[in-house]
Amino acid sequence: PYSLKALGDLIYCGGVNRFIFHRYAHQPWTEYLPGMTMGPHGFHFERTITWWEQAPAWTSYLTRCQYLLQEGLFYADLCYFIGEGSPNSPAGRTGLRPAPPAGYDYDACNADVILHRMTVKDGRLVLPDGMSYRLLVLPESQTMSVELLTRIRDLVRDGATVIGPRPSRAPGLQGYPTADSQVQALAQELWGDCDGQKVTEHALGKGSILWGKPIEQVLAARVGPPDFEYAAGSRRPVLNYLHRQADDADLYFVACQSPRTEYVDCTFRIAGKVPELWHPDTGTVERAPAFRQDQGRTTVPLRLDPSGSVFVVFREPLSAADNLISAQRNGVSLLQQPPMRRADLQIRRAIYGPAEAVVANVVEVTTQLSRMVRNATLTVRADNTLAGDPAQDIVKQLLVRYTYNGRPFVATV
Repeated sequence: PYSLKALGDLIYCGGVNRFIFHRYAHQPWTEYLPGMTMGPHGFHFERTITWWEQAPAWTSYLTRCQYLLQEGLFYADLCYFIGEGSPNSPAGRTGLRPAPPAGYDYDACNADVILHRMTVKDGRLVLPDGMSYRLLVLPESQTMSVELLTRIRDLVRDGATVIGPRPSRAPGLQGYPTADSQVQALAQELWGDCDGQKVTEHALGKGSILWGKPIEQVLAARVGPPDFEYAAGSRRPVLNYLHRQADDADLYFVACQSPRTEYVDCTFRIAGKVPELWHPDTGTVERAPAFRQDQGRTTVPLRLDPSGSVFVVFREPLSAADNLISAQRNGVSLLQQPPMRRADLQIRRAIYGPAEAVVANVVEVTTQLSRMVRNATLTVRADNTLAGDPAQDIVKQLLVRYTYNGRPFVATV
C-alpha cells in the first residue's frame, strides 16, 4: 500500500477524515488467489490480495490518522460563499476566485448557513458548532437576493469582514418589480463609494466590505502571516497540511508528497506552546527535538521519510526552560538536509531487438541512450524510433546494462 499512502494523505489534507473501502468481495474458496474480484470497479481490498498479511501496518496508520482528524474542529481563515444558483458546489482551491494563498485554509458555505447559522463574535464569523472564520468571500456575481444581502449587511454591522463585488440586481422574480431597486439600495449602504478600483474598502458599523484589494494584502493585514508554511533550502518538496483545534490543543497534520526523504523547516501560527510529534505510522509521541518561537509563530525542523507524515501537536504551555534551537557537528547542522553526493549514471550496454534474439537480430543503441542521460536520469521509449525495426512483426525488448553511483544494474523494457 505504499503508493496508496501518499494519495490517502493528500485526501486527508483536503478535509476527508474517514475512509470507506469499496469493495470487499465475497471469496467462496480458501485456496485460490487472488480469487473473485469486481473487475475495474472500486478498490480491491480483501484477504486474497498479495499484501493482505502486511496490511495491518497501513490500516493501523489510517486508524491513528482518522482518530486525530476527527477530533475537534477544522481551522480555516476563509469562508467562501458558493452562491445562490443551482446546482452548485464549492470549487477546489485552484478554482476559487480569488484563490486562497498558500498557508491559508478555507471552507465553503451556502446561503442557508449565512441566513440562519452565521453570527459574529470578536470579529470572527461563528457557527453554532464552534466553527469560525475571519473573512467571508463572495462569488464574482452581479446578483444576490434581498434576504441574503440584508443578512450580510447585518453581519458587517456586527463586525464581519466581507470580500467581494457589489451586486446590482436580484437573481430571480421573487419580489418583482421592487427587488432590483432594493438590492441596489442595500449594495449602496454596504459598498458605498467602494468601486473595486480607486476605492477598495468601505466601513459599515463594526465591520467592512473590501473589493478589488489583493486577498494576500487583506489576509496579511487582518489575519497575519500564513497558518502554515515551510522551507527546504534549494529543494522544492510538496507538503500539504490540515489544521484542527480540539479543546486547548492545535493539531497540524503535515504530509510530504515527495518520494525522497526531506528535511524541512515548518512554521506554524502558534506560540507559547510546546510542539509534540505524534507519529501515526508507529503510534509514538515525542517532544520536538528542536524548535524556535518568534513573532507569534513556531518553527519546527522536521525530517520526513519518503511520502512521510506526522502530526505536530501543540497542547502543553511552554515553560521558562530553554529549548534546543539548533544542533551542529563539525560546523554542519544536524537538522538540515545533509550534502548529497552527485549522482552518476553510466550506460554500459544497451541493445534493442527480439526477446529471443540472435546477434544478427539486435541493434546496439548504447550511444543513443548515453546521449539521452540528463542529470543522472534517463527516460526512454522502447520502440522502433531508437534504431529502426531489427525484426519485423516480432515483439522486441530493450535491454540496458548500466551503473548508478558505481553499482551495476540491468533493466529490461
